[in-house]
Amino acid sequence: IPFADSLRRLLSGWRHDAAPRLGAEQIALWREMCAAGWGGLGAAPENVPLLALAMRETGGMGLPVPLIGAVAAQRWLGDADGAAGLLTGVADGSVRFALAMGPQDGDGGAGHADWAEGCLSGTLALVEDAEIATHLLVLTGQTQACVVALAQDNTRAQVHITPTPGFATPPLAQVVLDRC
Repeated sequence: IPFADSLRRLLSGWRHDAAPRLGAEQIALWREMCAAGWGGLGAAPENVPLLALAMRETGGMGLPVPLIGAVAAQRWLGDADGAAGLLTGVADGSVRFALAMGPQDGDGGAGHADWAEGCLSGTLALVEDAEIATHLLVLTGQTQACVVALAQDNTRAQVHITPTPGFATPPLAQVVLDRC
């Protein structure tokens, strides 16, 4: 598969001791993948095999990229009003989503968030890619999701992100929301 070969060539420069450090190098790898077309694949169901390949290859090499957040944003936001700019940013790598699934995660420890009267609040755990995310996609129900823009200066007013101890690299995070 030519697309698979191009991904393997792209990732080959990042193998083993060249694996990206968290932060700027992680973002650089993701932007490089997006420039090769991998960032925009989540919008079309027929791309599921390619997405599975990308997840297998990056995961197998221990290369953390925000692919799951990109796919979730493209699937959840689709053609929603005002989403076009965000989705263009997802495809080019300038917008990076962390996905907070809450109860939809299936893990009782994943927390929850509620949207009521214009206010998003709650505590979520097991959030991947929160440290490099520009946006947070919060699932608040089976068919509802909220997008939270995160401050670029790391102040993240009303959103508190704390890395949690464990084996994951980068670490999963706990996210406390008080968006009133």
